[in-house]
Amino acid sequence: MNKYDKKILEIAPNNGSIHELIRRPIRSGFLRFVDMMFDNVLVAADGLSSTGAYYLLVGDTSAELVHIEKDLQVSQQNVTQVVKQSAKKRSFEFEGNKYKVHRKIR
Repeated sequence: MNKYDKKILEIAPNNGSIHELIRRPIRSGFLRFVDMMFDNVLVAADGLSSTGAYYLLVGDTSAELVHIEKDLQVSQQNVTQVVKQSAKKRSFEFEGNKYKVHRKIR
């Protein structure tokens, strides 16, 4: 268990589920093509530039997007409506990024 998993388990309520997310910027078709031609250089650059970890906390009536920085500072945003619109999918789009469920923590 890494330091981010420990932190999310400390701050998350006992009820509900916790999912680790992978964040990728939403790109136009041309940029996706260029990225594919250059062996995913843009995806690798995004992975190196992003810091911390992203989690989705899903409760009975709400969903929170949690970002934990390298120094373990936590920021949260309510994404209940976005998650409801993306029901039955393993990903959702929010503020120019696509978040995909990587693994379930709890």
